[in-house]
Amino acid sequence: MAAKSDPLTIKNAAIPKESWVLVTGINGLIGSHVGDQLLRVSHRLLAAMDLGLLLRRKRP
Repeated sequence: MAAKSDPLTIKNAAIPKESWVLVTGINGLIGSHVGDQLLRVSHRLLAAMDLGLLLRRKRP
């Protein structure tokens, strides 16, 4: 049985460490998990979410 490699220790990552990464939809299920994983592997995170939907809901 082959040993599993830890995905957080990949040496040839597609995104170099300490890079800025934009994640849209950070308040959603997938976006929040992606953001968490990027922070775990030493990336800088710029998050964006659509507050327009929330603002529209609050209007009478």
